[in-house]
Amino acid sequence: MAKQKIILFFTQILLGGLFLYSGVTKLQDLSKFAEVVKGYQLLPLGIVPFTAVYVGSLETLLGFAFLFKKTVKTGAICCALLLIFFQVALVTLVFRGIEMDCGCFGGFGFSPKLAILRNFIILAQISYILYILFNDNKLIYKKSN
Repeated sequence: MAKQKIILFFTQILLGGLFLYSGVTKLQDLSKFAEVVKGYQLLPLGIVPFTAVYVGSLETLLGFAFLFKKTVKTGAICCALLLIFFQVALVTLVFRGIEMDCGCFGGFGFSPKLAILRNFIILAQISYILYILFNDNKLIYKKSN
């Protein structure tokens, strides 16, 4: 039980930091991230700037959600849904033969195929958190007297 609690804690911290970093790097250079969003060729040009702000802000908020006991479950579910949306967008790039930076983490040069693989790994970590929280919530976050 203690081992499971330690793994859960570090996974939450890792994913919280990951989403915080990803969101903040997008917000730091919104024009660059808006160009990446535009490059996906999935949205009308008029909503690209709004989408860039929204995605960066949402990722930052969800990163914080992983760091607090009361919000981790909701944050994990929302992150999983967001990653599934990202996966669909990345798969469309692959099928259309568009080779570009995925836009993750401030543009570190992840290809769509590599980003898809990375997102599956992140989804596995989120699934682990949700499995533990939905099955052992009373044991993991047991109140001490």
